[in-house]
Amino acid sequence: MKAQEKNTSDSLVHTFVAVDAFHQPPNGIDKFKIHWVNYLDSLYQIGVLKNEKLYSDYVFNVIISINGSLVQTNDLPQDSILRDFLKIQKRWRLGLQSGRPVSSLLKMKIPKEIFQRWEKRKLVLIPDLIVREEFPKGK
Repeated sequence: MKAQEKNTSDSLVHTFVAVDAFHQPPNGIDKFKIHWVNYLDSLYQIGVLKNEKLYSDYVFNVIISINGSLVQTNDLPQDSILRDFLKIQKRWRLGLQSGRPVSSLLKMKIPKEIFQRWEKRKLVLIPDLIVREEFPKGK
């Protein structure tokens, strides 16, 4: 965040030249990760995630649109898993770049550790489970 400051009588005035912020899920990124892990675990329990070779470390690319909705980038067979998850998601808070709303890329991984029956609390800590990437300016 860039700001210019100037004193006017008794108060300090901030004029923001640029405000940059990541998109944020309604209840925060940690809760979103927990929701993703719980969703994947439920799919594993009912046998939907039975093909470890197909799903292990598979990464879904999702666009976080300017209005905060989550949109699939393609429609492969394994993306039906993602489609059902996205249907139940609320809009995210806007991402800003230079004070303007922007789209972002969200990478959501099915960690191989889910097939190794790791505890859910450990799955949530996997560094690249959910990764947000801002698009370069002008995109």
